[in-house]
Amino acid sequence: MKVEFDLEFEDWALFVIHVSRTDPASIRLGRLFRYGFGGAYMAFGIYALTAAMYFAGVAMILLAFAWLVLYPRITVARVVKQLRKKLSAGEADHLLGHYLMEADEEGLKASANGAHSLIPWNLITQTFEVEERAMLHLSPVKAVIIPLRAEGAREFVVACQGYIDS
Repeated sequence: MKVEFDLEFEDWALFVIHVSRTDPASIRLGRLFRYGFGGAYMAFGIYALTAAMYFAGVAMILLAFAWLVLYPRITVARVVKQLRKKLSAGEADHLLGHYLMEADEEGLKASANGAHSLIPWNLITQTFEVEERAMLHLSPVKAVIIPLRAEGAREFVVACQGYIDS
């Protein structure tokens, strides 16, 4: 079974954001930054209030609450900005573009940008869907992304799941 599709920036960005939300190390680091900086801002605000610097204290406490509430959105915006920077620098040219994938007993064969690869089925740990994209996980931070907008993509993913389960 075969499927052809164009992997776009949004597909790649969605996967990177998904990893940041599901990878345990990324989650721990995100919590450290969110609550660490939020707590530091709060501590400085409380210190400023006790030192009779009311304006600075209130401002720091408001900053702490804003940081705690807005940090997830700030993180997503930062990730997208970094990915766009990589794209404009040409560092993502090998990831994006036209793909041809074929699934057979041997494994998942992929062709893109003049390169060919074969991924044996035993290397794919799980499959799942995120916002109209199927992801065949190779590790917590690596996956084959298949946009389900492509013709026959859902059937292709079902066939891949059959090979993975057997």
